[in-house]
Amino acid sequence: MAVRNAEIALRRAKELAPKGAVSQEMLDNAQAAYDQAVANYQAAVAAQRLVEVGPRQEEIDRARGLVRQAEAVLKDAQRRLGDTKLLSPVSGVVQVRVHEVGDFVNTGEPVFSIARQEEVWVRTYVAEEDLDRIRPGMPVVVLTDGGNQFPGQVGFISSVAEFTPKTVETREVRTNLVYRVRVLVNDPECKLRQGMPVRVRISAENPPAGGQPGTQP
Repeated sequence: MAVRNAEIALRRAKELAPKGAVSQEMLDNAQAAYDQAVANYQAAVAAQRLVEVGPRQEEIDRARGLVRQAEAVLKDAQRRLGDTKLLSPVSGVVQVRVHEVGDFVNTGEPVFSIARQEEVWVRTYVAEEDLDRIRPGMPVVVLTDGGNQFPGQVGFISSVAEFTPKTVETREVRTNLVYRVRVLVNDPECKLRQGMPVRVRISAENPPAGGQPGTQP
């Protein structure tokens, strides 16, 4: 419509110019308006053709490359963000905080010392003459000085004899050889504490053996 109007105005100006009814300036303006209208029309047609045809394949490939590059940058940023978080593979209680916030930590260097709570064990000792009476998997009862009792079972019996530690009391003299025994304890309420003295009752025939609870390393 704009081109048609400009064309009509230009034709009238050309018809009136020889008669002196239109100045040369008005004729030039009409010609310029017509040329501008034609240029705008051609630009609109070209834009419409691009929309109908769509972008060229090289433009599509370039856009896809930019998307892949942005995804790679995002993935690397997410990995770096994940490296800033310390996640323990097990649940437990932090006992020792080796490093503080802002410290430089080398690869593989410990940051926290964590005591596991779901797997509690007691280290106790059995005299050589009582060794044949126990076996792995045997049920036991762990008793504390406060009167609490915890069910457990024998989990490990050392194959190497050692001298009785001074912190453990047995019926025999301290110079006698004993065998280290690890007793797994069921403590869902987390009442046992590391270093707490306890007694392990293996059977009714044997008196309780002294020991101390610990947690799985």
